[in-house]
Amino acid sequence: MPPAAMAGRVTLVHFFATWCAPCKDELASLEALAGILAGRPFVVLAVDVGEPPVRVRRFFAQNPVRFPVLLDEERKAMRAWRVETFPTSYLIGPDGKTGFKLEGDTAWTAPEVLRRIEGMLPAAPSQGR
Repeated sequence: MPPAAMAGRVTLVHFFATWCAPCKDELASLEALAGILAGRPFVVLAVDVGEPPVRVRRFFAQNPVRFPVLLDEERKAMRAWRVETFPTSYLIGPDGKTGFKLEGDTAWTAPEVLRRIEGMLPAAPSQGR
């Protein structure tokens, strides 16, 4: 997804690996979150770190998600984003600035997490009369 397509949206960038047990549960939680916020200015981008594409494709053939999964085979994005543990997620506001960083697994559909994300979403444009 090009950066221009993310402008004005809250973007969740999620770093994971398919061998990481907590990551597997969190991917299911992210899929549920993507469903809850479908149609809103929100996007999830998952970044698999350090694994061969065939392994990642096999994993998602059995565990499909509605959001893009990017590959960081050489761990360049991981280093650039200063990811030290899996899973790690960043929430980026519609202005392109990081809202916050979460390390470890997160229950993305928990009410307090949903409130925090919804609080970052831009207000709907007002209807003209």
